[in-house]
Amino acid sequence: MRKIVLTFGIVAGAIVATVMLISMYLVEAGKMEASLLLGYASMVLALSVIFPAIKSYRDKEQGGAITFGKALLIGLIISAIASCIYAIGWEIFISSSGMSAVDLTNKMYEGQVTAMKEAGATAEELAQYQIGDWYNTFILRYLFTAFGEMFPVGLIISLICAAILRKKSVLPTTTAV
Repeated sequence: MRKIVLTFGIVAGAIVATVMLISMYLVEAGKMEASLLLGYASMVLALSVIFPAIKSYRDKEQGGAITFGKALLIGLIISAIASCIYAIGWEIFISSSGMSAVDLTNKMYEGQVTAMKEAGATAEELAQYQIGDWYNTFILRYLFTAFGEMFPVGLIISLICAAILRKKSVLPTTTAV
């Protein structure tokens, strides 16, 4: 199981981190909504490797049978690995931006804040929308990025894949003499 979750987790993480870094050009071009759509679409695409990973483990190492719990565990481990790689990609982007994490993120959402102001948002609503100073703390930012952004997507995909691929063991048939 270790080889399967590492292989598929690294592949998923590499896909989503690469697309995330590319999508930052959309942010710089002022196309935040397109960047968000591309980002979440890439998460779903990258985490779709969970299905073949569970199927491969079930068919090749479990003799065609797997419980829902074991399938879910495989999906969650792949999701965790991919989420950590995604967060590493985000940290690389932040460090190359030359800005603090809070300033960078608030700049990314500047368009939404402006639209909220034009729509008559209160100062309190605007303050809730912006990232707080906690985001400058590496460990909090890393955990939020990995397990608050991407991992929930992996959880949903893992639940779906585990439900589809669970399969009770097939008992050998006996023949009457």
